[in-house]
Amino acid sequence: MHEALSKHARKRMQQRAITVDDAHIVLAHGDRVKAVGAQAVAVTLTAEAAKSLAAEGTIAARSVSRLSRLAVVVAHADSTIITVAWLHGRKRRSYTRGAAIH
Repeated sequence: MHEALSKHARKRMQQRAITVDDAHIVLAHGDRVKAVGAQAVAVTLTAEAAKSLAAEGTIAARSVSRLSRLAVVVAHADSTIITVAWLHGRKRRSYTRGAAIH
């Protein structure tokens, strides 16, 4: 899985200490998806799904909390990663409330 990164996403990843691997793990294993605007979706990983990945050995146990607080916003048209964000407070609610869990 090698989604393209927008210039904005690269900048936000650097500012927020989020790695490309973090974003790709959330995209590959994210179990919560929510429409963000008309042209994109936010993909997140629930804590339960992250714990399951750690139990399988897919991610390190120390990454569970980190990855369950990350949102990756992807464009519908070409799967470009538009931005990434740490979820907390109001931002957590806006990216997760009403999201479909897969």
